[in-house]
Amino acid sequence: CMPKRGKGGSERGRIALIHALAHIEFAAIDLAFDAAGRFGGRFPRGFTDDWMQVGGDEAMHFALLDRRLRNLGSHYGA
Repeated sequence: CMPKRGKGGSERGRIALIHALAHIEFAAIDLAFDAAGRFGGRFPRGFTDDWMQVGGDEAMHFALLDRRLRNLGSHYGA
C-alpha cells in the first residue's frame, strides 16, 4: 500500500512524493508520444521530431525517479 504524501520529512513521505512525480512523468511520456503519433502526419516534420524529443526527455526523467525509488527500497507501481 502506497503511503499518503506528507511534507516529505519521513522516508515514507519522500517515497510517496517521488512516486507521485514519477507518475506525472509517466503520463507525460504517454502524452508526448500520443501527440507525435496522432497528429504527426498533419503537421510539418518538426512537430513530430519535437514531440519525440519531449517523450525521450520525459522518459529520462521517469528513469531517474524510478532509480531513486529503487535506491530507497521501493519501485514505481508499489
